[in-house]
Amino acid sequence: MVLLAFIGVALVAICLSDVIRRRIPNALVLFVLANTLLLNGLYGSISGIYSAIFVFVLTVILVRLRVIAAGDSKLATALAVATPLSQLTLALWLTAMVGGVVALFYWVKYRVVNSASQENDPGLPYGLAISVGFYLPLLAHYL
Repeated sequence: MVLLAFIGVALVAICLSDVIRRRIPNALVLFVLANTLLLNGLYGSISGIYSAIFVFVLTVILVRLRVIAAGDSKLATALAVATPLSQLTLALWLTAMVGGVVALFYWVKYRVVNSASQENDPGLPYGLAISVGFYLPLLAHYL
């Protein structure tokens, strides 16, 4: 599946950007969205659109509560387009689990090793958790 490979390469670039700069480039999210729309159009069903609507509403609420950033919301929504409803719970669960590992890693790095204060906290690269959490169910579903 060429589309899955394109999505995977874009997600690696997104993860690197998020880890290094704490930014998810809009151009890469747009590229992911274009490929998930194609994937859904060719092999998916309408349930991917329902998944995207649900994820969009959920992540907009999380952005408003300042739990995640807008780039995270856009990325999760773009990936949800190709995620069938039957895989959405798994994708969200995996995202939360990977996010917990990322949070633990950065907590140890900044609080234990570097003894940084919360004022200097650069935030978490949650795009990494979203990428892994949504990409694995996409691979399982479409391969």
